[in-house]
Amino acid sequence: MAAQAYRNYVATTDAGIEAGLTRVRDLVERYGQRALRGDPDCFDQLETQRKAWSKEYAMDVLEAQVRPRAEEAFRMGNYQKSAELYEEIFERLTPAELKKLAFARRRAV
Repeated sequence: MAAQAYRNYVATTDAGIEAGLTRVRDLVERYGQRALRGDPDCFDQLETQRKAWSKEYAMDVLEAQVRPRAEEAFRMGNYQKSAELYEEIFERLTPAELKKLAFARRRAV
């Protein structure tokens, strides 16, 4: 997806500025025509997409924070805590983590 590949551009030369402006022009021509025409549905769709990206980013952050704690709790034999943590990121669990979750649920007191 183009949005995931996009990076802020920094130009340090005249040629770089020209290349950057060409890149912006190409992006606007490819993705911005509906917005420039004032298509009201375009902005509703952008808001829906922004919310989806925000939710995805929040889940990325949660996953990065929770996964190491869940793994540590599992290693330490704290299966109740491990299960609780794995359940917070259930939709992101690997097949191995799903097995750990099932095991932790069985062992939880």
